[in-house]
Amino acid sequence: MKLLDDFDNKPILLSAGVHCFPFKLGLPVSLPSTFLGQHGWIQYYCKTSLQESSGITHKNQQVFIVLNPIDLNLEDPLLSDPLEASVNHRIGVGPLGGTIRCNVGLDKRAYVPGENILLTGEIHNQTKLAIKLLKYALIETVQFFAHGKLLHQERRELAALVRERIKSGSRDVLQNGHLTVPPLPPTNLLGCHLIRIRYSVCVSI
Repeated sequence: MKLLDDFDNKPILLSAGVHCFPFKLGLPVSLPSTFLGQHGWIQYYCKTSLQESSGITHKNQQVFIVLNPIDLNLEDPLLSDPLEASVNHRIGVGPLGGTIRCNVGLDKRAYVPGENILLTGEIHNQTKLAIKLLKYALIETVQFFAHGKLLHQERRELAALVRERIKSGSRDVLQNGHLTVPPLPPTNLLGCHLIRIRYSVCVSI
């Protein structure tokens, strides 16, 4: 057997019994976090091998988790600025058709698990039909790439806020609404070009 600090290349004879060889290995600070998905994953493990004098080799491995959280205090200060978006969507044709105007605002652009996303919204229903359901939702989107092309995409709803129906010609105004970010594991996959995770607030009607 050879140890990491064995420079004279002399074999070490192990007696019968249990032997423990402590070791440590520094990890690069830029490693992506461990991630498990339906179509792809990032895992880390330590492999060991033991070769007997007869030539038989025994191998084993142990999986371990890497958590590489993002410190928002060290990120771009622009992430603390409010965010607003406006969309005009034309639906229907003829006399029943019309436009739905949607204005949504967030108090900032980045959050941590357990934090509330503060929402403001104003939806104008300028159609001849009533809007039966209005929902603000926090969506997680996971994309899997290969050779620079998108192969699979997973979407799941993490939190939702449902509002009442909006009659034709009316509007819904949301003040001080909030969506709570659930206790998600760190999803810092910087340095990984095969998996991309994004979070967004979506409005569905």
